[in-house]
Amino acid sequence: MDAQQHTLPAGYAAFAEAFKYGGRLKAGCDAFGKPLESEIGSILTPEETAAEGARELSFFLDSFDEEDMGAAEKEGRLKTLVCFAADGAGNPFFMDFSRSPSRPSVFYWDDAKLVLRTLSDNIEDFFALFEPED
Repeated sequence: MDAQQHTLPAGYAAFAEAFKYGGRLKAGCDAFGKPLESEIGSILTPEETAAEGARELSFFLDSFDEEDMGAAEKEGRLKTLVCFAADGAGNPFFMDFSRSPSRPSVFYWDDAKLVLRTLSDNIEDFFALFEPED
């Protein structure tokens, strides 16, 4: 199954609408209490996640050399990740369906640490970290 075929969480459309102008971090940490410096710069509508999200995911994965992320790992990520937003610098946020087809966790490319990190166990906890921009 390709990532774009995953069913988005029920509340995603409402979150996308609420954060259509972006969002700022309420506190300086992720859902696990680890330091985080980020914001929601842009968010995809549910309709955009299939095509645009898949394109962004492919672009992101293609940026890695074979020694940093092998072909098998890239292929696996294509099947489990859905890009749905980016921070102000264009660093992507992903829903990760590898552990649950109905309740994805949220990953983020932390360009300060050059690591793909988990920010929350689910999409609701992710959006609770941010305040929508007006």
